[in-house]
Amino acid sequence: MTKFEASTGAARFAGLRVPLAPLSGLVSMTESADESCATPLVIRAQFAGVELADWVTEHRRELTDQLFRYGRLLFRGFRVSATIGFERAVSAIGGETLPYLERSSPRTHLVGGVYTSTEYPQEFSIFPHNENSYQITYPLIIGFHCATPATEGGETTLVDCRRALQRIGPDIRNEFERRKVRYVVNFRPEIGLSWQTAFQTRVPAEVDAYCRANGVIVDWRAPDHLRTSTVLSPILTHPTTGHAIWFSHVAFFNPATLPSEVTQGLSASYSAEDLPNATFYGDGAPIERSVIDEIRSAYELEEIALEWQRDDVLLVDNARMAHGRRPFRGPRQIRVCMTRAVERESA
Repeated sequence: MTKFEASTGAARFAGLRVPLAPLSGLVSMTESADESCATPLVIRAQFAGVELADWVTEHRRELTDQLFRYGRLLFRGFRVSATIGFERAVSAIGGETLPYLERSSPRTHLVGGVYTSTEYPQEFSIFPHNENSYQITYPLIIGFHCATPATEGGETTLVDCRRALQRIGPDIRNEFERRKVRYVVNFRPEIGLSWQTAFQTRVPAEVDAYCRANGVIVDWRAPDHLRTSTVLSPILTHPTTGHAIWFSHVAFFNPATLPSEVTQGLSASYSAEDLPNATFYGDGAPIERSVIDEIRSAYELEEIALEWQRDDVLLVDNARMAHGRRPFRGPRQIRVCMTRAVERESA
């Protein structure tokens, strides 16, 4: 445990010598052995009433360095002044928060750039994924705030995608580098999201303009049925650290990852191209089940679980760390916001 001492005006911050403001004497840190550790770097307020947004603003430079070194920072025991205080803390690190566009999951907009976490039945897990890895533009930083922890379960799971990439066989990696991934999404009112919800407009021409600007192929199957497809590489160079990472919804969007009863129900009603979400090789060929299984295994072998406490705030390097959710019981309210948009090249 490394403690920030106000009396000296400086302290050792996870191995780095940095100046600290007097407020830092109120905070301690669980220092990990190295950046590949299995647990987040935990920054804990030692006394009640330390406002997270104010403290983060004082130390944004050091915290940003540590976020990209460790991939995730957990703030515990701080005061978080409602939704606005959470958004202030995240924007102090990453800048202005981002809107949630080209949506793929149901969630509720709360205020500003803050949304609920994915509103998915609580009896199911959510497979780990990097937010918006199916898009050209993605948020580099995501913040999570636990307003209400679940009565049972509901842990957020984290996967280091640098390590996951190393677990995927070279033949599979090479095949995807050559062929890439095609993401197909169907927006229709009877299942999944409507295109009006996904793109936050009721004007088809605005959807067309957005898709042209973002490398998305548009196929209007009917006035209320939009199919989109995007081709991207699943292997990314981290924009800050330069490490190679597995950055992809290839398993998350593939029907093989859904619960078997859900997959069977969907397959009975829809073709592969008509599923709400599906993934293929970039040339449109189906991805072998054995390949999806190996990718899923890579995530599962690297997965760790974070048990929430009320008013915990977790900052995640979204390029490096995938996140998911375990089933839960009772009320659970996790708020989310995203910041620092990064644009990559389409295939």
